[in-house]
Amino acid sequence: MTGCSLGRPYPTFKSPSERIQDQIPTLDPLDESDRSIQIEQIRKREMRKKTQQAVAGFDLTFPPAKSVSALWATTDVGTQEQIVAAHHDAVRDVLGLIERHAAFTRTGDHGVVLLDVRGLIAAAFDHWDTRSGDPSSTPTSWSPIESRDWMVTDARSTAARCL
Repeated sequence: MTGCSLGRPYPTFKSPSERIQDQIPTLDPLDESDRSIQIEQIRKREMRKKTQQAVAGFDLTFPPAKSVSALWATTDVGTQEQIVAAHHDAVRDVLGLIERHAAFTRTGDHGVVLLDVRGLIAAAFDHWDTRSGDPSSTPTSWSPIESRDWMVTDARSTAARCL
């Protein structure tokens, strides 16, 4: 361990009110009425903009259909194991599809180059019930990283293709 930090610091973005406050001092000296009108125009413009949010990772869930969960909850252990195995196979297939068609990484100055990833690392956890206590066999949670160079996945392109 070298103690060197990896990558860039976690980005933070200004809220609409902070962006508005930053622009007010740049207004030309105006009478109070004109100034109020311009501030209101700035406020409307900034409130329409989507505030950027940094993404540290992804959390996708792959719940089976309710009928599959109900079958899993009421059947024998052998059938439960087959249902879980089939569900895990389906999740692996979906992660492969994401790897091939939705997971990209960015490189270059300000991330101008979009590259395919060559492998994903994902952590999966089996949940045996839902938040409300209903039975469910739900593998969840993946956090893709490009395995060869340890580059993070581009959130914009992945989210656009997965959501």
